[in-house]
Amino acid sequence: MIEVMASNTPPFIATTEYLGIFSGEKPVIFIGLARNSRIASLHHALWTELCKSVDNRAIAYNEIHWIPHITVVFGDDLNRSNIGPVMERLAFKDFHHELTIDNLTILEEVPSEGIVIRKRLKLAGPLKED
Repeated sequence: MIEVMASNTPPFIATTEYLGIFSGEKPVIFIGLARNSRIASLHHALWTELCKSVDNRAIAYNEIHWIPHITVVFGDDLNRSNIGPVMERLAFKDFHHELTIDNLTILEEVPSEGIVIRKRLKLAGPLKED
């Protein structure tokens, strides 16, 4: 199913905009992406297909709540003692960049190895711009 989506989705340009943090028990530092029609369309297709049989936790990823982003620091790499210095180091950087989204990568958390790449799927066709 995801293979079919990747083969029917052309690469596209995404624009980073800002540094952000998802707060809570296990905070996540991220770089926010500007929402455009291509990223919104891909997200909608993935969310619709992947969350069909998932309970209410999937609501955080629907179009209304989902924040397009690139995770920078999370999990055991971020804690109360280092979040200040990490944010201080990143806060004064410019996060306005363009990048080409040309693959879908499926990650898996493996207890003995951490986060590993399970599958990388190239997007098909020529680069499309909004």
